[in-house]
Amino acid sequence: MAVRVKILIEFGHKAIETVAIANTGYETEEPEVLLPEQLGRSEWGEMFNSLKSIEYKTFKGVLPFKALGEATIRVKAGDRESKPIKAKLLVSGFDREVLLNDKAIGALGISLIRVDIGRWRFTDDPPDKERDSELPERW
Repeated sequence: MAVRVKILIEFGHKAIETVAIANTGYETEEPEVLLPEQLGRSEWGEMFNSLKSIEYKTFKGVLPFKALGEATIRVKAGDRESKPIKAKLLVSGFDREVLLNDKAIGALGISLIRVDIGRWRFTDDPPDKERDSELPERW
């Protein structure tokens, strides 16, 4: 299982809610959110074709991504929201779920408790508070 959280992405003139996987294996120097191409095209299609391509070295080799720009991201849990953060939005042609990288996870105050059963909390939640993962949202 994985830890999935509901997030709000504000970019351009749009705000969308979706579910993202907290992916600690996705390591970069700054907060990033990786969007599946279908989501990127459906929400920001007017600018999608003009996006510049960048290459990232991944465990699958060097892969191309498209850079949308910087967005405001926040986690939306049932009883509260995280503080908003700025994160780079990238678009992937091969992922089907939204991914949060290690820096975004930390900046959003997400603490992974039991990844095997999808449990997490905000870093400032009481120590006995455990939150359940969201259901997957695939694009």
